[in-house]
Amino acid sequence: MLESLLRHRARIEDSIAIKVGDKSYTYSQLESLSNKVAFALRRLGVKPSDRVVTLVKSPLYHVALFFALRKIGGAVLVPVNPRLGQDFLKFVINDVSPSLVIDDYFNEGVRMDEVLKEAYDEYGYEYRMNLDEIAMILYTGGTTGPPKGAMIHEGSILWNAIITVLSWGGLTKNDCTSFHYLFIIPVGGMY
Repeated sequence: MLESLLRHRARIEDSIAIKVGDKSYTYSQLESLSNKVAFALRRLGVKPSDRVVTLVKSPLYHVALFFALRKIGGAVLVPVNPRLGQDFLKFVINDVSPSLVIDDYFNEGVRMDEVLKEAYDEYGYEYRMNLDEIAMILYTGGTTGPPKGAMIHEGSILWNAIITVLSWGGLTKNDCTSFHYLFIIPVGGMY
């Protein structure tokens, strides 16, 4: 469902979806990039329901990876905050047994630029998501024991977005996400 929202939004009116520093990207550019990243991930062996651990420097690629994984039959994004260090990354890898690790920080997997080298075509998909499917696994702080992976479902993200739009009031079609830092720190159910 979430992956189709991006495609439909690009068709309705192709305005700016995300800003990273001083560069802007439209919904159609984000849709095209996520299709290419999905194609690359399939070439790298990612299958439906696989888990992919990510430590990616660019917020644009984080967002593209999220949508790309949804397009490959519900593959699951497991973002890791690089500030937590390499030992934490190894803990997460052991805990979720990912099919792929994309790591721009500690060389525990392929780098995002290596993924992008495989992204020379667009992935065509017809998968219909179930709102009960896991979209992301976010790790808790582990204050009372080892960190635990909180499973965030597709429906939770969708309802979070709907509630955000309703509660913020004043959001318009011209609003977009803007990032001015090198990486996204996962907080709660959203980036």
